Order: sequence, then C-alpha cells, then structure tokens
Amino acid sequence: MGVALWRRSRRVVLEPKLWEPTMKNPMKGMIVWPVPETREIAVTVFKDPRTSEYEDKEWNLTIEDVREERMSH
Repeated sequence: MGVALWRRSRRVVLEPKLWEPTMKNPMKGMIVWPVPETREIAVTVFKDPRTSEYEDKEWNLTIEDVREERMSH
C-alpha cells in the first residue's frame, strides 16, 4: 500500500509498504509506516489584496493499492 498527497496537478508519493496478513485470517492485516516519514512540498501563498486573506491550500491524502512489481523496483 502507498500513501499519496496531491493538490491539482502536483503529487507526492510516499514509499510503499508491504501488507502483513494475520495468521488467523489472511484477508485481514496491517501496514506499518515508520513515524515520521518526512516529505517536503513547496507551497505558494497568494493573498487577496482586497480582503487581506490568504487562498486556501487544501491537499488530499489517499491510500492506494500498489502492485508488487512496482514495489520491487
């Protein structure tokens, strides 16, 4: 599994981690991400001259299925 942060056309992907199934039920399991895995992103801040307010910079966070052949490279 992998985690991706994205906003508009920009995308930052963290290193994928392996699925670890449980002994009782291989369809259940967990993925452990070390804390913290730091990534830097550049953000440009725009201020509206009429209101003196800054534009919102919302980023999306998704958890994605990553195939094993992608992880082995």
